[in-house]
Amino acid sequence: RLVILENRPLKEMATLLAQCRGMIGNDTGMTHLAAAVGTPVVALFGPTDPAVWGPCSPAVRILWGQELIDQDVTSASWPDPFVERSLADIEVDRVIEVIQTVMGPL
Repeated sequence: RLVILENRPLKEMATLLAQCRGMIGNDTGMTHLAAAVGTPVVALFGPTDPAVWGPCSPAVRILWGQELIDQDVTSASWPDPFVERSLADIEVDRVIEVIQTVMGPL
């Protein structure tokens, strides 16, 4: 079932996200909000730096280009200097594989 939500208050979105089994999102406010309420998240990063902008939660896994970062960004070790990656490098099957490690079988 597909539900489209537009222009909802943050409090309502936080309540809805807290009820989700998991969330897949890019570097957006809703991805950070889902992580903040404890929802398992697979965050997709490409041109932005997850060391700076990654959501902070033990329930977050970050796919940065082809690399999986499976630890809280506050404790992860990062390559230096930052090298931009592409969202186009992230394969759908890889996203499904990672979300299943967080949520269990779909």
